Amino acid sequence: MGSVEWQIVMSTVVGVIVGGLINWWFSRRALKQLAREAAWLRQITNLILRAMKEAGLASFNRNPETGEAEGLVINLSGVSAGRSSASANQAVGRDEASDKSL
Repeated sequence: MGSVEWQIVMSTVVGVIVGGLINWWFSRRALKQLAREAAWLRQITNLILRAMKEAGLASFNRNPETGEAEGLVINLSGVSAGRSSASANQAVGRDEASDKSL
């Protein structure tokens, strides 16, 4: 019986090691893909912000000491128009409750 228990322990250890290696490999692949996607998104965001600045739709608040952008001001304007009307119908008459008191 001792060899059966030893085989179970060894197969469990080997399974944990192989599973860890597979997990490590897929995690590295996912990390590389995530880094590429983040770099692409950063480039696209910078392109959009630069286009907004050149079109006069946005400006940047910069740190006076370092010159780095600290905030984004989006310049928007709009026109709002409204219209309102009200009407009423007036009726003069007596209600039945006042007729009973007479």
